[in-house]
Amino acid sequence: MFNMEYKKAILRPFQDWNKFLLGVLLSIFPILNIFVKGYGLECAKSTMNKKNKLPEWTLDNFVKGLMNMVISIIYMLPIAVVLLIFGGMTGMQAIIFQDFTDFMVGNMLVGIILGVLLALVILYILPMVMMSYVEKWKFKDAFDIKKIIRKSFNLKYLEVFLIFVGYIILISFVTLIFVMIPYVGNFISMGLVGFILTVTGNTLFGEVYKKVK
Repeated sequence: MFNMEYKKAILRPFQDWNKFLLGVLLSIFPILNIFVKGYGLECAKSTMNKKNKLPEWTLDNFVKGLMNMVISIIYMLPIAVVLLIFGGMTGMQAIIFQDFTDFMVGNMLVGIILGVLLALVILYILPMVMMSYVEKWKFKDAFDIKKIIRKSFNLKYLEVFLIFVGYIILISFVTLIFVMIPYVGNFISMGLVGFILTVTGNTLFGEVYKKVK
């Protein structure tokens, strides 16, 4: 899949400088960056429809960005449940025995390890969760577990995911040069990373989602 698909995804954020600058600006602010999350999903949708042109900015981006956040939070809930269960068990044991035993430490470590492993799995499948929602813009499709597992656990998606992780590291490193600019450097770096990775990532994931049957 490399070559053309990756090249298009990497260059896509820079197609239209007006859209690019607006995206960078919106990415800086905590509430306004919800527009960027929704815009990224629109980029994925247009990729699924074989359109590489950047979509227009609309108010609907905010609604879709909110849906992105809601779906993400729901998928993260099991992590909180695991940590609460093991944390609660450890806390109760500490109260009962008035001490912190090796067994309690073991309990706590098991909870942390399970929580981390669960978080890694969820972070891995989350892009395909979003693509499943984007395909028909139906909330329930984000929880079609059978389809999401099929789309996530295959070599094509694994390749795209790992390359995108590498790209995240690269872009984060490159944009560090802006941090040296007094006062506004951190904001510029944050805006660039936010918009570039959102557009490129959703383009890649939209592409591989349609390829994996």
